Amino acid sequence: MTAPLIVQCGAGKMPGIHAVIDLYTGPLWSTLRKVRQELGVLPVPVYVLSARYGVVPVSRRVPSYNAVLDANPTEPHHVHPDSIVPLVSQQLRDHGIGVADFCGSQLYSDTLAAAGAVVGCRVGGTPFRHGIARAAMRQHLHHAAGRA
Repeated sequence: MTAPLIVQCGAGKMPGIHAVIDLYTGPLWSTLRKVRQELGVLPVPVYVLSARYGVVPVSRRVPSYNAVLDANPTEPHHVHPDSIVPLVSQQLRDHGIGVADFCGSQLYSDTLAAAGAVVGCRVGGTPFRHGIARAAMRQHLHHAAGRA
């Protein structure tokens, strides 16, 4: 079985309450929605790493929010990564995630790795060490669906 995929949140969001997969407006999320449409289903469990909500399945409905991870927060909506590590660690445990692939920036990758280290979750690995691009994410999901 292919490992779950965790995708970082994005700054662009739809207003209101939406399923996570429909909330974010950025290119990673539009690619994920397109792959779901192409395959009819996501072939692996997919989660968001949200600066506000932590690790959440993409099917969960959440309200739009204004928060981003920032190693040197200077704005009220900027969140220091250390502040969400306990929440993310607990959620990785609750979701039973022992290994995961990740798509996103280095800051989010490092935050997820720190949280994973607390509960013995290995993030990254083959083929994604520190995040993947949209094309690689698409290829990964198609491969997981047996359509590589």
